[in-house]
This record gives sequence, structure tokens and C-alpha cells, in this order.
Amino acid sequence: MPRKRILLAAIVTVLAVGVAHAAPPESRPLFERFKASESKSHRERIRILDQAERCIQAARDREAYRACERQEAAARQALRQEVVKERQALRAELEARRTARPGAQL
Repeated sequence: MPRKRILLAAIVTVLAVGVAHAAPPESRPLFERFKASESKSHRERIRILDQAERCIQAARDREAYRACERQEAAARQALRQEVVKERQALRAELEARRTARPGAQL
């Protein structure tokens, strides 16, 4: 099962990277950029969980386990901050486009 999961994650990553680099970010529709951001967030959360699982399995005592939990929480918090900034930038761009062209489909 882990091999299938790794292979699936690799395929999704390759496809997402290919789509992300197909056009400059500013020229792609905003919806596609929102989707790419969400997909990236999902992949990163999976990576954090996989890393936490490996750490927990390697933990030899309660303190090592707690260190794994702290590391996972810090990684989740850092990702959350990054995602919030990304989404705020996209929302600001959407609002700017709406203001510039009222009634336009974005």
C-alpha cells in the first residue's frame, strides 16, 4: 500500500508541476490558480503526515514521540501561514479584477 501511495503522490506531483508551468501564473485563470494552490496544500499535508508517521514509528520513548508531535504541529502551522498568504493574494487579485471590470466573469 505505501508504494501505491508514493506512486500516486509522484504522479499527481508531476502532473501538477506540468500544469503549473504550462503558462505564466498571471496569465492563467484565477480559478485554475486557486485549484493549483489547494492541490499543493493537499500534497504538503500528506507529506507532513507521512513524515510524522515515520518519526512516530522511530520514536523510542515518550519524549521522542512528543518531539514528533511538536515537529508535526510546527510544520502544519508553517504550511497554514503559507497557504493563507497565497489565498489572500489570489483573493486580492480577484477583487482588483472585479473592481477594474464590473460584471466580468473571472
